[in-house]
Amino acid sequence: MFRYRKQLTLGLVIVLILSLAASLFSGVVTSDREVTATVACEDSDAREIQNLIQNQAFSFKSQNVAAAYSYFSASFREDVDIERFSLIVGTNYPMLLSGTSLAFGECRVIDIGFAQAVTVTTDDSRARRLIYFLTQTDGSLAVEGITVED
Repeated sequence: MFRYRKQLTLGLVIVLILSLAASLFSGVVTSDREVTATVACEDSDAREIQNLIQNQAFSFKSQNVAAAYSYFSASFREDVDIERFSLIVGTNYPMLLSGTSLAFGECRVIDIGFAQAVTVTTDDSRARRLIYFLTQTDGSLAVEGITVED
C-alpha cells in the first residue's frame, strides 16, 4: 500500500507540474478557476536560478548522475531514488545528457517558487525547450521538476 501511495503522489506531482507548464507564461489558474497573472523573476533570482541550472547541466554532460540528482529538492529525492532518476533521465530527458548549449528564456514567479524556460541544443543541433520548476527552502534553491515542451 505504501508503494502505491508513493507512486500516486509522484503521479500527482507530475500532473501538477504539467498543468503549471501549460499555463505558466499567460497566468496560473487557481482552484477557483481564476487566472492569476504571474510576474517576472527578480534579476538576482534569475541569475541564481540560471547558475543552478548551468551547474546541473554540467553534471549531466559529465555523466555525473549523483551530482545532477543533488540539485533536486529533498521532496523529489524522497519520492525518486537515484537509480530511478537515472532511468527517467535516460529515457525521457536524453537531451540533458547530450546538451551542448543552454539558452535561458523567461523566468516567472509561481506558487511553488519559480519557473525558468530553457532551450537545450544537443550535439545533433536539435533544440528542445524545457521548463524547470524550482522551489526555495530555507534560502536554498532546488529543482522540483522539469518538463519538456513539444
